[in-house]
Amino acid sequence: MPPKFRAFRYSYLRHTVDVRKLDKDSWVLLDNEWPRYFETKVAGLIQPADINILVKGTDGYYQLAAMMLGIGGGQRIKDKIGKTLADLHFSGHVPHYKEQLQRPLDHFLSKLKFESPIQRNTTSISIHDEYHWPALTMGPEDDWDPELRGPGISTSSYGKWKPPSPVKDISQLWFRQERQTLRRLPRSGAVVWMVHTYIEPLVKVVQEPGVPGRLASFVRSWDDELAL
Repeated sequence: MPPKFRAFRYSYLRHTVDVRKLDKDSWVLLDNEWPRYFETKVAGLIQPADINILVKGTDGYYQLAAMMLGIGGGQRIKDKIGKTLADLHFSGHVPHYKEQLQRPLDHFLSKLKFESPIQRNTTSISIHDEYHWPALTMGPEDDWDPELRGPGISTSSYGKWKPPSPVKDISQLWFRQERQTLRRLPRSGAVVWMVHTYIEPLVKVVQEPGVPGRLASFVRSWDDELAL
């Protein structure tokens, strides 16, 4: 119930204001008259990153139990929720996941301690600067079919949408980075995996000292699967 604030006395002799010391834990009070929000929605409203909550299933594999997309990056919750970590990476066509990443990632999550959160950073090059849904490379969001990697057969854009042609002009390329943080919750043991995406024009990034050579070497090291 709402607290009963009664800032008055038996008689009015002068203007009265009820002033008292405040417990820091009571700085904000919520009561049953305040609209109820899901915890992940509240978390999404106060910070900009995507939130993924992984819970270990009875089979020992982590599953995506809850999700809040602040940025999205071409994701839809209905395509992701409930899937195992491996299924998420396979359906997302993450290069070399099975042979290079799956076992180390499973081991890493099993050893993650709640008192030692981890930060990961990833880098890629994109032909768009869209944070949410890149219609240029994926077609309309409502028509997306994760199996076809494009518009579904029964959708209005099927057969009409075409993937973009290769880009050669550096002004049409974007430097995309992710700052990922992982932390185990102490009570439930669930893992909170947060992803914040940063996109900058590649033409701007290569003006930084030392970056052109390092970036060129990085790109040349890609095999065909990574280059796609």
